[in-house]
Amino acid sequence: MDAIDAYGEPIDDRRRLRIGDVGEDAVLLDLDSGAVIVYWFNYFERGWDSGVLVERASAAEFADTVAMGPGYAGLHGPKERQRTAWWDEDPWFAYLRETGLAGE
Repeated sequence: MDAIDAYGEPIDDRRRLRIGDVGEDAVLLDLDSGAVIVYWFNYFERGWDSGVLVERASAAEFADTVAMGPGYAGLHGPKERQRTAWWDEDPWFAYLRETGLAGE
């Protein structure tokens, strides 16, 4: 799986494995470093500089800080760049807030 630019060209030469999806975004594992990223392939449609929405150094850190922590809010990109307040309707984010795992 290649992360691409607005022209469909790979942004780098890293070897990545798609390990999951978050909505229309891909969860990619960097096979060399072990880093995990959430990547939105159509980032250029909103004029963003990069499709990397979230990046963590390892799968364990990703699970701890994103899947079960405050980094979850970054899955759909920075809140200030969003057209709709998805976080008000998302049941998992509501759960993370209720349990205090999402922070503020």
